[in-house]
Order: sequence, then structure tokens, then C-alpha cells
Amino acid sequence: MTPLVQVCLVLITTAFIVVSIMMVRALGRIEKAADEFSRTAQSVQRSMALVEDVTHEMHELVGTMGKATPQLRRAASMFGDLGVRLARLSSALIDEVEMPVRNALAVARGVRSGTAFFVNRLTQRSALRNHTSGNDSQGGFDHV
Repeated sequence: MTPLVQVCLVLITTAFIVVSIMMVRALGRIEKAADEFSRTAQSVQRSMALVEDVTHEMHELVGTMGKATPQLRRAASMFGDLGVRLARLSSALIDEVEMPVRNALAVARGVRSGTAFFVNRLTQRSALRNHTSGNDSQGGFDHV
């Protein structure tokens, strides 16, 4: 064999060995990447399972709220109606009770004023009688 062919064979063999080493290293890296991808995929699957559970619970909650909403609206409407009725009742009560109470208070004030006036007059009259009767017991009015 000629030296040129031998050099070419050595270069081709060396290139083949270098390519083989690079392929082995690349396969090792690809294997590590595949393992990492597999672990990531498992984590994603677990996360997706949790997301599905949460989504299912949210659907149940929304369904429950959807069922409860008409009842809550009905209860709120009832409370609103009750408030209106209470306002009307209190207004009617004030309208029906206020005037009679005011009239009764006015009558009571009038009776008190009248009674005070008559008692005052009676005490004045009684004082005058006592004053004049005291003069009669002494023989009448003093004459000079």
C-alpha cells in the first residue's frame, strides 16, 4: 500500500473514531434529556390531574351556586317586601297613633291647666274667707 492510502486510511479511521465518540456523547446527552423530559411529563401529568380535580370542584361549586341563586334572589325579594311592609305598617301606626296621642296630651294639659286654675282660685277664696272671718271674730272691721 502506498503511503498516501495509508495516511487516508488513518485519517478516515480517526474521523470515524471521533464521530463515534461524538455520537456516544450525544446519545448520552439525549438520554439525559429524555429522562428529564420523562420526569417533566410525569410532573405535568400530576399537575393536570390536580387541575382536573380543581376544575371539577369549580364546576360543582358553580352548579351549586347556580341552584342557590334563585333561592337567594327570592329570599332577598322577600326581605325587600318585608321592609316595604314594615315601612307601611310603621307609617300607618304613626298616622293612626300620633293624632290621638297628641289629642290626649292636649286634653291632659288642658285638664291640668284647668285643675291648677280652679285649685288656685279655691285656695285664694279660702284665704279670703279666713282673712274676713278672722276680722269678724274680733268684732268686725276697725272703725276710727
